[in-house]
Amino acid sequence: MGVGPVLVVLAVAAGAFAQSISGFGFSLIATPACALLLGPWHGLRAAATMAVAVDGLVLARERHDFDPVVLRRLVGPALAVVPAAIGLALLAPGKLLLVTAATVTLAAVGLMATQQHRLAPPLPGGSRDWMWAGMASSAMGVTAGMAGPPVALQALRSGRPVTESRATLAAFFLVIDLAAVLTRGPMALDRSTIVLVAGGLAGYAAGGIASHHVPDQVVRTAVLVLAAAAAIALLVQTGTT
Repeated sequence: MGVGPVLVVLAVAAGAFAQSISGFGFSLIATPACALLLGPWHGLRAAATMAVAVDGLVLARERHDFDPVVLRRLVGPALAVVPAAIGLALLAPGKLLLVTAATVTLAAVGLMATQQHRLAPPLPGGSRDWMWAGMASSAMGVTAGMAGPPVALQALRSGRPVTESRATLAAFFLVIDLAAVLTRGPMALDRSTIVLVAGGLAGYAAGGIASHHVPDQVVRTAVLVLAAAAAIALLVQTGTT
């Protein structure tokens, strides 16, 4: 296995770790890496398939803590934009989608970084902000495999502790990632994907252990740094191909 595949496995493990410990981060970190190695279509398909598995594992572990009110406010608007997002995913050039996703991710990272020290008061479950976040995440997730930024930013702005957000975010991302898988189909099961899945499972397990010991602030900062690095790498790669 060359350096590139090893880095992708590490990115998948890091993404699963972030998702397990914070409720978001898998697509932010893993999708750019998968797209770099496998190309736009197959990379997004692989990342979405693995994201479904990670979402399901986090939701199963945290199922008693999710907020059904916030989840309803997210899922309803998100599902409303899925048909249009599927059409765009099937028609738009893969390179354009990846560049857009990487650019939006960098913008979201910048916003989340500035918001970490200026958290808004907790928002009610019926806030329009959650509705718009759900719609934006759905569009990004189905078209470019990057569902995380809008909802992650909203969760951060809400001032909710990570422990209260993990299950709700996992349930929401599960819906969006399933829509992405239905759009592109599941990834083929071969030796390389088995290695990627193993990396994801290892990252998820490590995140479950670390979630009891690592402060929220450290988790958020680490996710932002890794997401920014992955997005920059993707922009560099797409600009040279």
